Amino acid sequence: MKRTAVVLFGGPNSGKGTQAAHLTERHGGFYVGTGALLRTLMRKDGGANALLAPILSKGDLASDELVTQLVADELSRGKAETFLVVDGYPRRSAQCAKLEGLLSPETQIRMIHLKISHRCMRERAMRRHLCTACGRTGDHSGVCQCGGETTRRPDDDSRVLLHRIGEFESQKDLILSYYRDRGILLEVNGERDAHAVSGDLDRLLDLVI
Repeated sequence: MKRTAVVLFGGPNSGKGTQAAHLTERHGGFYVGTGALLRTLMRKDGGANALLAPILSKGDLASDELVTQLVADELSRGKAETFLVVDGYPRRSAQCAKLEGLLSPETQIRMIHLKISHRCMRERAMRRHLCTACGRTGDHSGVCQCGGETTRRPDDDSRVLLHRIGEFESQKDLILSYYRDRGILLEVNGERDAHAVSGDLDRLLDLVI
């Protein structure tokens, strides 16, 4: 049976989580999101929280070893699934080959680059909130749909955001080149309304999977 892994790639606030949720629901897929995995680990493990909180709050990336292990463990849980959505990995160029190694040889990979400007990243950061109960991120403030309280994400602070954008830009061209050279890179204008972006993704993926 054909197996597909859609890898969502984009800068901070490019809508990866929103589109991952859409694709997972539409295709009945299995979601692997590094941000969610790290936040879950930090909530459950006080030692991990003490180690990671200072790193992530400054906009730095968690270590390759930790993130790769989290992704490997999650992919193992979804090994029977035929449609995977990967969000937040790779973020460093060395992780591109690692991801291929974690997937079965018959898996076809499609990398989707959600293209947005730095201005759009900053504007979205001003609206984005994180639910302290369920961990959902969205344009909601005060109370989440689950009933939990929401707060601004510490990594959306203006100085931290600039650092995160710099981290992204330092790896972007290398990562895009890796997938472009393999003929599996798709690019979408991520600045449009979320529903419009979802429609673009659906049309593109219907042509190639």
